[in-house]
Amino acid sequence: MSRSVAPFALVAGLLFARSAASADASDAARAQHLFDEGFKLLEAGHAQEACPKLEESQRLDPGMGTQFRLAECYEKTARYSRSYALFRAVAALARSAGNAPREQAAKQRAQILEPRLAKLSFAIDAETRKLPNLALTVDGDAVALEASPFDVLVMPGDHDIVLTASGDVAWSASSSVAIGASAYVDVPRITSVKGTSALSSKRKAAIVLASLGAISAGVGAYYAFHAKSLWNDGFSHCQDGDASRCDPTGIDLGRQSSKASTAATVAFAASGAVVASAALLWVTGAPQSSSSLALGPTLDGAGVAVAVRGWY
Repeated sequence: MSRSVAPFALVAGLLFARSAASADASDAARAQHLFDEGFKLLEAGHAQEACPKLEESQRLDPGMGTQFRLAECYEKTARYSRSYALFRAVAALARSAGNAPREQAAKQRAQILEPRLAKLSFAIDAETRKLPNLALTVDGDAVALEASPFDVLVMPGDHDIVLTASGDVAWSASSSVAIGASAYVDVPRITSVKGTSALSSKRKAAIVLASLGAISAGVGAYYAFHAKSLWNDGFSHCQDGDASRCDPTGIDLGRQSSKASTAATVAFAASGAVVASAALLWVTGAPQSSSSLALGPTLDGAGVAVAVRGWY
């Protein structure tokens, strides 16, 4: 017996590896096809249609070349902050790979975009940085926590800033900054965070609705089983299993079964509607920032800056 196990395990392992390799090859082939389509659309001036294809190509088979073209696509669709971040990422990858021409090209493209962007300058003190699993997002996008102070280039306009520790909101604020200007974001010292989840009111409502949906489904299940039980009991009062030849008790049990069946149908339908509503609320219920802010103008070489302070 022991001699047969090892060969079987080896064959199974080889088959699994071959299957995984086939899947990787399939992804790579599809990624190349999507890249070719996206690049043609980009060259033809159809950047809006090209970006999704390049995004999917990059997801299936990440590559520096795809990332570079995707950055170009974002630039042509006026998503300058994303384009800038991708060009910077390509420059870093190219430097690691020793590809100096690609690194220089990506850096130059990023520099061209800088005048179209605004700047958020962050200051986070050492005590706050000691919080466990500290994470910073701007408009939902993760930001690397560099040594203070550090800058993040963003699109001009309003921005939601959230600092979390182990998934709990530690602080949040909002900032509005004009093109070419800077906003100074002074994160207050935070030494502890209450264990409250960063759930929006919509998502809290979704949880309540989902609970009600589960209760409704339970009620429906009860009436469904009850209807089945009543039907079986009533059927025993019918001659030769003929539902048209039942005694008064059988007829009454049949009516009760019909009512219970209707109640089950209504409960299940209500459950489905409530759960669907809960799902919609959960999907659309992005966490909302709650903050207290102090704003003040400052001078910046490129224009007027806005200083931002806030707390959760």
